[in-house]
Amino acid sequence: MKRMRGAPLSRRRPKSLKELLPHAVIVTDPKVLARLKAEALRRKQMAASNGNGTGKGRSFDVTQSC
Repeated sequence: MKRMRGAPLSRRRPKSLKELLPHAVIVTDPKVLARLKAEALRRKQMAASNGNGTGKGRSFDVTQSC
């Protein structure tokens, strides 16, 4: 069976953020960002109270800023 090879690493074009995360939206409005953080915190607390804590996957820290 022939193995398919891509371009060498030195010749590959780096992927843009839009290609890596096609459904991501960059939020710049502080009010919308605050609402989204509050929603994430509420969902995290609901999951923890239901016994579905962060045992699977990565934990999500709302307080981190990028």
